[in-house]
Amino acid sequence: MDALENILLRVSARELVKPCPSSSEMEIAYKAALRAPDHAWLRPSSFIEVTGESLNKLSTIFETVSYTHLTLPTSDLV
Repeated sequence: MDALENILLRVSARELVKPCPSSSEMEIAYKAALRAPDHAWLRPSSFIEVTGESLNKLSTIFETVSYTHLTLPTSDLV
């Protein structure tokens, strides 16, 4: 499969579930991220990998923030 076909057929996961990627899979992802095009030749100097119980804590934070900042349409907009 070529790169364009990969992009066109890409589907994002709605929820991230276990098992997490292995160390070798993450190494490939990091290498790909370092090669991805950007707008100002900016390159990440480090990556933050969240695993285990920390992943559960981060998920709770994301969920709380998303509900806190969720804006529902008001009756005058509907």
